[in-house]
Amino acid sequence: MRIPIPNGVEKGRLLNAYFEKCGHRSNESEPILPSQLQKAKSKLKPDHYNWIYLSVWLGLRPREVDQLKNDRFVRLQPGLHKKLILWIYQTKLSAVPPQYRWKLIPIIFTEQETALKILRPKHYSLRRSQGIYRSNARTPARLHSYQSMDGPLFD
Repeated sequence: MRIPIPNGVEKGRLLNAYFEKCGHRSNESEPILPSQLQKAKSKLKPDHYNWIYLSVWLGLRPREVDQLKNDRFVRLQPGLHKKLILWIYQTKLSAVPPQYRWKLIPIIFTEQETALKILRPKHYSLRRSQGIYRSNARTPARLHSYQSMDGPLFD
């Protein structure tokens, strides 16, 4: 006999009981501050530094940084006052409907603009389509590294 998967109120009660029992999470770590990242720059390889840079300045989880290689999980749209908004799909939020899993990150600091340059795909041209900045559909979706690129972010 199969046991039905809890949903709705039952699922919420189970989650609440779990987090109350655990107290604090044992795998939490202290956040990395930009000053700490700058001090460690000389000790890190450029790819590793850029990976951590994306996490720090865009506020992303490690899994979300890894997913930046896939076009399905990233959008870049213009927002108010000609500022860009980076949309990151959060696959970790499995209990939330898909349309609400997008994390919106307004690009307001120069360090965040630098992070966008790191995200720029190598050898791929970006184009504007329907108000959304995305890579050409004929190109592969994967980035090969997190090396920063020179030149303008958008062609």
